[in-house]
Amino acid sequence: MSNTLRSKVFQNHLHKDVQKMFYPFYYFFLLLLSPKYCIKDNYITPNSLKRNLVSFLGAFYVFVTSIVYACEEGYKDYYNESNVHSLAMMSFIYSLDISSFALGIMLVFVQNIIYSRKNILIILMFERIRQSIDISKSIRSMVIWNWVFGTLYFSIHAIVFIELHVLSQVNFLMQIGGFICNYMYAIFDVNSVYGLRIMKILTTYLNRWTEMVLKLNEGEENLISCVKLFDIYTNILKAFELFKDVFQVLVRSVDLIGSNYSACLFELERIIYFTGIIYNNQRVYS
Repeated sequence: MSNTLRSKVFQNHLHKDVQKMFYPFYYFFLLLLSPKYCIKDNYITPNSLKRNLVSFLGAFYVFVTSIVYACEEGYKDYYNESNVHSLAMMSFIYSLDISSFALGIMLVFVQNIIYSRKNILIILMFERIRQSIDISKSIRSMVIWNWVFGTLYFSIHAIVFIELHVLSQVNFLMQIGGFICNYMYAIFDVNSVYGLRIMKILTTYLNRWTEMVLKLNEGEENLISCVKLFDIYTNILKAFELFKDVFQVLVRSVDLIGSNYSACLFELERIIYFTGIIYNNQRVYS
């Protein structure tokens, strides 16, 4: 790591406004055993070895449990074989589906380790920009919406999977194991929302910077302002570059595996399921 990068990492004091903006997702990532950094005593630092170990154990547990559950063809526990014509195909697709989530969980853990310093530098870049651009009027609404989005998602996620496991016919231990895995799968969507909220903050800063530029007039006094605005714009661009480096890989790999691919598999499962019901009904009435 270069001396410049090292110095940036250790100049890590955060203003309370910056902390407020990122506290919601900081706690959500902690609940999912997938923290990207540590915010404590007004400072942001890399995760400790203990945190990384706990995060690894959580990801490893989900990975192993998901693979075991997929191999056991847990889909049979949710659907009666008499109502499904292509149960073997559904079990195969279900196994691919849950295995993709398991792989995605491990990829998220690896991403958090590899991009630990860049995740911190993104927040520190916001701290640097904050010192030059005042968006205090927007911070309150940002903080509220960050909590709303996170809480709403977790509530819906919990209700759906609690209902799923209550209605299932699997034994209690399998229900607990499956629920923990489904709970941890939320990391994919939380990462996506986190990325969107960072983009929102960056856009707010950029809009405010544009307003400052439009207020400039010709004159020697504005020469200093132009230099200052150029420095601010450079910091905003650096923040965008850091964001792209961290989230571009995450979206292309983890989100593709954990969301889009699995969504397609889920739709295929539904088609096979309802096709089986129609087939059985036709056979009954024929």
